[in-house]
Amino acid sequence: MIDSKSKSWLKLVGSEVMNSKEAIFLIRIHVGLINEKIGEPKSVLVIGCADGTEMSLWDNSEGIDLNQTSLNICESKGLKARMMDMHKMDFNDNSFELVSSRDVFEHAISPIEAISEMSRVSSKYVAITIPDSSWQWSDWHFIIPTMKQMITLGEKVGLRLLSYREYGAIQGSEYVKQYLYLFEKDN
Repeated sequence: MIDSKSKSWLKLVGSEVMNSKEAIFLIRIHVGLINEKIGEPKSVLVIGCADGTEMSLWDNSEGIDLNQTSLNICESKGLKARMMDMHKMDFNDNSFELVSSRDVFEHAISPIEAISEMSRVSSKYVAITIPDSSWQWSDWHFIIPTMKQMITLGEKVGLRLLSYREYGAIQGSEYVKQYLYLFEKDN
């Protein structure tokens, strides 16, 4: 059962936090780095779609989230988003050319199940961006994998690392460093 503190936090995640100009800047970097490497994907699934900012930067995208506030915001913008857990997605195999997860994977209760599902519903690419380990203090971050762990997780589910990039921005008074792992599916 989710307590009242958790409910308050969940309401904030999709609406308040993602509206900062710094967060939007980080989303734009994430999308830009992916597009720079693979071009504009034909179809995209955004895991943890929040307020839809990332989805709006791609032409043919859908999103999933566990936060009803986020889904309502996406719906009000005309974006296609559904309530769904990344550990067990209700999509057919190979449904999207790209599956994108930005600042969500560290919330996975079972990283191997989450990346396995991402690989299953992707036909070609999986992009996972995680914060650096200085964010491990959060009660909501179950794991912030090292590079070796991310590569191993990918390999276990038929993904090979295509590109790795570090990037960041100042948010408030802190520098937020992130790591983008772009995997290609072994077909």
